Amino acid sequence: MHADFRNHTASPGQSPGRDGVRVATEALHAAFSDFQVELLHCIGADDVVSTHKVFRGRHTGEWFGVPASGRPVEFAIMDITRYRDGLMVEHWAVADALTLLHQTGALG
Repeated sequence: MHADFRNHTASPGQSPGRDGVRVATEALHAAFSDFQVELLHCIGADDVVSTHKVFRGRHTGEWFGVPASGRPVEFAIMDITRYRDGLMVEHWAVADALTLLHQTGALG
């Protein structure tokens, strides 16, 4: 990631810089064992790359205050990233958080 990296869709309280991505990635791996990402689509134009992915795992650790349920999870994410000097400099994402909340048992 570029030193000027900015995550335009950082979660509330999350740093929009590189450190925020590190913290979020560590939290995902702590909350979901057997974590896998399947890339479904990848489209690039000029300095922008868009991806459509499915994240899968098992909810075995706390996730934003939701205790481990042991349930399998599967949710989609779409990312747009921009690159400068061969490094990611900007990021935008849309994640299916509602599905993830249902699957972890956070919504009943």
